[in-house]
Amino acid sequence: MPAAKALFVGDLVHHRAHAWLEGGIVAGKAVPNLTAWKSALSELLSTPAATVYGGRGEPAAVAAAVSAQTQYLSDLEALARAYVAALGASAKTELGGANAGMHYQKLAEQAAQKYPQHALPYLIEYGVYGLLNQLAGL
Repeated sequence: MPAAKALFVGDLVHHRAHAWLEGGIVAGKAVPNLTAWKSALSELLSTPAATVYGGRGEPAAVAAAVSAQTQYLSDLEALARAYVAALGASAKTELGGANAGMHYQKLAEQAAQKYPQHALPYLIEYGVYGLLNQLAGL
């Protein structure tokens, strides 16, 4: 019987746990790239019989981990886009000002409602600033 394959992928996958959405830090600024993240996820499908062990969350079969993480990223991006759009013209002022933390908390609450079964909802509150700021053009 062939040995089971395991993929240790760090923060690429957070199966059934919220993800850190800050992105890489480039020139002192958070720069998330969800498109590149999803592309990297799809590369895992070249090892279909493996179990994925992510940076956070539970181990999962490759197909399940990739599908769930990709959907999660799309859903969180949609929540963030809608949040920034609802702020309208005040988005830059609100997300770049002293009350920015309140907005990160509100988006974390929306994410927790969308994914109530996911562990570590605080990761959204502390890491979503990169995605929100990027979407707001900060």
